[in-house]
Amino acid sequence: MMNEEQTNIYELHNITKTFGEKKIISSLSINFKRNELVAIIGPSGAGKTTLLNILANVIQPNGGQILLDQKPVQNYKNSKIYAKKVGIIHQQFDLVGKLAVINNVLAGRFNEWNLGKSLLSLIIPQDKKIALNALERVGMKAFTNEKTENLSGGEQQRVAIARILVQNPEIVLADEPVSALDPARADDILELLTTIAKTEKKTFVAVIHSIGLARKYFDRIIAMKDGMVVFDLPANKVTDDELANLYKIEGQTENE
Repeated sequence: MMNEEQTNIYELHNITKTFGEKKIISSLSINFKRNELVAIIGPSGAGKTTLLNILANVIQPNGGQILLDQKPVQNYKNSKIYAKKVGIIHQQFDLVGKLAVINNVLAGRFNEWNLGKSLLSLIIPQDKKIALNALERVGMKAFTNEKTENLSGGEQQRVAIARILVQNPEIVLADEPVSALDPARADDILELLTTIAKTEKKTFVAVIHSIGLARKYFDRIIAMKDGMVVFDLPANKVTDDELANLYKIEGQTENE
């Protein structure tokens, strides 16, 4: 009997996505298992962010089928219900700079609150204890009432992670979560994200620019190019030759 951790939480079957005449995703089929740590890599224009936004239900594919917990994503009619399953950290963090850190973190509770409580929380933070606990976990409790626009990039990233903790989805998606950070802070943030995913038993799927970080922190690496999967391997099985071929410029010879 298959244990829960071996079951697929996502199943993508023949997904396609076009923008105008340009095909971004081409007949892509991938499964993601529960509690996996998956890095998606590939050159610019490979379709990585588009794939992540399809998983987050931010954009819809033109064709194919997506199953979330064995149910078609179309069955999740309510965005609040979907938010309990899936959360995403965008590259720009989606924080409101003029608001205090605690208000940005509590945006993760909007899927639990009605409109009245959501609006009230902008004036008098609701469920404050939950937010403070999340901020403490990411080392940002001292910045609770600071305006978010005054924070550094790394500090803002930690606020975005605290918001995901408050949302508490089963699946965390992240689009280039450390691309704007220096190497030391990038390492620190990815260690934090993957430790949270393991501790909370969450599935974590991230678009990652750094091959070194992908190999260090993730169980599995999916490589994309031209909207297709080039390889899908355990992180420790990915070879330098495979990576060289993935990032090789078309028309380039071996001696160039």
